[in-house]
Amino acid sequence: FAENGHIAFSAQLNNTNGGNADDGGYFLSNSAGTLTTIVREGDPAPDGNGIYRPLSGPPQVNASGLVAYSSEFTATSSGLNELAVVVNDGTSATIIARSGQSISAGGTFQGGMNSFALNDSGEVAFMAGIEGVVGAGVFRGDGVSPVVEISRGGNPSPDGNGVIDGHSEVVINASGLVAFEASISEGADRDSGIFLGDGTVAAQIIARSRQAVPDGNGDFSDFNFTLNDSGQLAFFAGLQNTASPQNDNFGIYFYDESLGLIKVARLGDPLLGSTITRLNFASGIDYDQPGNQQTGLNILGQVAYRFELASGEWGIALWSGPDSGPLLVSGDRPGANTTDHGMAYDGDLGTFFKSSYFDWQYLQIDFGKPRPFWGIRRYMTRDGVDIAGSRTTQGETALYSVDGTQWVEFTALNASGWDGYINYGARQHAWRDVPYGWSEWLVLDSPVLARYVRYSWDGDNDALNEVEVAGMDPGADKTLSPTDFVSDADVIDFDNLRKGADLDFQLRIYGVRIQSENGNPAVVFDPSEKGSKSHSLPFAAANASGSPLEFSFKVPRSKVGMYFGNIDAVGETKAILLAYDDSGSVVGESVVSIEAGMALDVSHFIGVGVASPVISRVTLDFENETVPKIIDDLMIEPGQSHLDPVTEAIPALIAQLETGSVTERLNAIDELTLRPSTGASVALQDAAEKDPDPYVQTWAVHALIQLHDANAIPALVSIGLNTADPDVRRTAYNAVWALRESFPLPDPLRITLQALTPPKPNENFKVEARVFSPVDRDYVQLKFRSSKDVYLLGGNQRADTYTGPISAGQEIVLEATCRTVEVGQKLVPFSARITENWVDAESYETPLYLDVQTSGGTSQMEPFPGWDEVTSPVYSLDPKVPLGEKNLYTKEADGDKRDAIVSGNLFYEDGDPRQFNGFTPVGEHKPGRLMKVQVVDRNDFGKRFGEGWTDWTGAFRIPVEDVPSNMALAVVLEVDNFVNKVYSDTD
Repeated sequence: FAENGHIAFSAQLNNTNGGNADDGGYFLSNSAGTLTTIVREGDPAPDGNGIYRPLSGPPQVNASGLVAYSSEFTATSSGLNELAVVVNDGTSATIIARSGQSISAGGTFQGGMNSFALNDSGEVAFMAGIEGVVGAGVFRGDGVSPVVEISRGGNPSPDGNGVIDGHSEVVINASGLVAFEASISEGADRDSGIFLGDGTVAAQIIARSRQAVPDGNGDFSDFNFTLNDSGQLAFFAGLQNTASPQNDNFGIYFYDESLGLIKVARLGDPLLGSTITRLNFASGIDYDQPGNQQTGLNILGQVAYRFELASGEWGIALWSGPDSGPLLVSGDRPGANTTDHGMAYDGDLGTFFKSSYFDWQYLQIDFGKPRPFWGIRRYMTRDGVDIAGSRTTQGETALYSVDGTQWVEFTALNASGWDGYINYGARQHAWRDVPYGWSEWLVLDSPVLARYVRYSWDGDNDALNEVEVAGMDPGADKTLSPTDFVSDADVIDFDNLRKGADLDFQLRIYGVRIQSENGNPAVVFDPSEKGSKSHSLPFAAANASGSPLEFSFKVPRSKVGMYFGNIDAVGETKAILLAYDDSGSVVGESVVSIEAGMALDVSHFIGVGVASPVISRVTLDFENETVPKIIDDLMIEPGQSHLDPVTEAIPALIAQLETGSVTERLNAIDELTLRPSTGASVALQDAAEKDPDPYVQTWAVHALIQLHDANAIPALVSIGLNTADPDVRRTAYNAVWALRESFPLPDPLRITLQALTPPKPNENFKVEARVFSPVDRDYVQLKFRSSKDVYLLGGNQRADTYTGPISAGQEIVLEATCRTVEVGQKLVPFSARITENWVDAESYETPLYLDVQTSGGTSQMEPFPGWDEVTSPVYSLDPKVPLGEKNLYTKEADGDKRDAIVSGNLFYEDGDPRQFNGFTPVGEHKPGRLMKVQVVDRNDFGKRFGEGWTDWTGAFRIPVEDVPSNMALAVVLEVDNFVNKVYSDTD
């Protein structure tokens, strides 16, 4: 079976004219499905000397449809049956080698030609007996040039230890390199070994039985091997004389000319927290079916194998191994102003190579070994920064080479991509006005193998900022899929967040922040009944503006992916996910095409990955589209449980939290707050429940609020119910309520409101509420309330209320009689409250909007167009003025109790993201409620860097993160109940 779809096979036939004399043959089905007879039993030999006798063994086929097979001829001129290796393209056949044929190195072929291998160049490697020689030999031929001898029985072993006395299986790669197995005799001992050769020099021995394995534990005993087109070998080996023969006696090994012999995997090796108990490797030669060619080694030197673990798990692993050498970047002209060629191949557009030469020159990249190569592009500037205009009448081209000697230039005959805006001149490379900035991709018609790549250009005093090389089609979509992430990757589905809540800090437990690139937070979005998919129930995340979504990670990651969609329809475009490291350099890119019209279909997936965890930020954007975006099921690898920079410090902090002084325990709590992780949360929950000092307990409870861990809520409920200290109880209850601001109770009540009679001014009208619960609830409170313009009637027309339990699937219906005196847009508030365990609660404030008209109005649960929502007043103080003791808010308008937002000032210095400390708020307030505190950009309150809560009992701290150095910040207090006075002291 060839990679392009050609299939060669042997078959037995029925009802033939010759019966047993012609009932077998070899056949070819090409990629179009056309069936061709290659040869039938009874056909004459290609040279006319004999006829084919019964055929046996499977044939081989290459990409051009050439079929190779081993056959036996009868009725020959010698009177003997003779063996041969033949190739046939369906039109004509050529004998590669035949019994009795002379060998240039001496002797004649004599049978034993049943092991052979065919490459895409039409060369066949084969084993054959040699008259008068013990041990046969290995040869290569193409039917045109003389057969090349690679190995012969009786020759000394290449390592000088013994004599070759037998040959078996052979494989051949695209360049004619042949790997084979041979036996070696040394006195009474007999070994086997893997050999590699091409006939130009003596074959080399790669490994032999009784040779020590690379790690020193045991010796090789037998082999099963494969060869790739880069000249590398991989083999499965039995081992002997090992430390634990039942547990470490098989392994997989890899050979590279520059690296030598390397272990890939071995029984007993650690893997995924367990040990390997079984290995399977497709080696190219299946001894159960000798003609069945398979391989677990690809052209990049990667090895794939199956494994089983002592834990009972099993799977498939991909070993990439070390590079054959460091990547080298060089050139033929020195740089000016201390710049060098490496600055133009470092992934950073801010660095550049400035040549000291103004004519033709090149930058060369040496990958250390051949690798797939398809295209190249460059980023050039006038001076390192300026990309305005074009490079006038300048030339550029690219070249590649496998060996560094023979070079192939990109031309209009073998490449495309630059012809759209650059004319190809007489020399077939670019030579006209060339834009600065990124060029288009210059792409070969098909990928090639190359070790060396050169970008060549006419200097003209310009700066070369970056060269980018593609090993795959750079014009094609490239992205990870969900299956490319490990099972313990973090998956954030947003389903446990409150609809409409922003995502500045809710994901701190994962070390993740999501914002729009303009600094505005993304929000939790509900796409239910609007085209959502199964993985989008019920919530997703969205940004309201058309700017890119930005994801930042407290600890760098190696893979990031997500499902995505769009609130509004778009034209045909591409989604682009860019990954950045700490320096701001792009380290990865993923692209997914989007069909026109995509809107709330959150089913596309995009993911980006790099070899090591260096991704500190990613951005998601649509090409040429400024529309709001939706994401769901954000996937991050490694998962939080594997974040070493975070988890390494936690054990020491936990020990300090358990055994330190009060001050040390408080400091440990502060440090754990700055290391959001499940480990930190569990340690803080333990301290909140068990610490002997109530002050430390309350400090730990406040820290749990800052971590924003929804999983801490049950522990806080338990602490509130079971503690004997009233301050700890109150703080725990407040913490539960604060976390419920972000993480509502699951399975919410479903509330439907409507006016039963059309609302008219100065007339009574009825409204109705239907409340459905999907689960059992111990205690709910349901009631209508009056508003400023609409009041509820009393007496025998008093509004219905309900207090008590509600069962799963139950619907409670309430009615109220209302009256208003004016036409216009009004509302009737409806409130519902759930209380669980006397602590955990959820409140629903759901207004019914009324359009009151003399002729009878309407009602709906969404604001009418143009609805004038009430906004909170904002009070700001001048920069650098402490809050001091001030009457910040005493406003009471028309009896309404409105929220207030007041701000003081904090100046952040030195860029050290520590904690804001020092507020001591007191005042008249409703007991048991909280005040939210945020640290924001003084000039843009939408950009937030820290968030916390206080229960008015004393000083508190909140984490401040990701703040640019020397930015002026403001402290914003959100007061959730009417407060007469707020006193604060701060520096």
